[in-house]
Amino acid sequence: MGWLYVLGIVILLLLVPYVRIFAKRILLVCKVQKCVKKSGARLVPTHRFWMFGSRRAVNCDFYIETKDTVYSVKLFATKRRLSTLLFQSDGKYVTRGEFAIFSYGGAHKLSFDSAPRMLPRYDFQYHFAENWYLKELVPVLLVHPICYQIQSNGKDVASGDMVNGVFVYSLSRLLSKIEYAGEVSA
Repeated sequence: MGWLYVLGIVILLLLVPYVRIFAKRILLVCKVQKCVKKSGARLVPTHRFWMFGSRRAVNCDFYIETKDTVYSVKLFATKRRLSTLLFQSDGKYVTRGEFAIFSYGGAHKLSFDSAPRMLPRYDFQYHFAENWYLKELVPVLLVHPICYQIQSNGKDVASGDMVNGVFVYSLSRLLSKIEYAGEVSA
């Protein structure tokens, strides 16, 4: 009977990262809708559950249309807040996690990398409206929930920097950029 409790605790610990992603994505909906309403922009989802977009799916998840720009957004989640997302020049990415080992000599930090995965060639013009071709297209890889650090080829990536042909943003930075972009023309 005691092993069932241990099994239950292990299962709960394994589910924590996914619960975090789910909760953050629900908050994403509220924040995006509030920003769009405040700035006068327009939110255009590409599928019903756009807020739960997977990094493995190739189509963008939603568009935000402003007066002069269309932000084509692909969601990219990281499981652990304290991990590092590493983009490589060959189009692959790796997530690096760290943990500490305590011994008599003190604490030692060990890091481990996930298996390298190929970043899909995302379609940032999936269900693209005809009148949007007159506006500037900004392909956005929205890392949400965000991780501790993002790097590309050994250098830190700031929110808004271009990596492998797309702009990498955090949610707060993207929303602040949209708030200042202006209203959609009627």
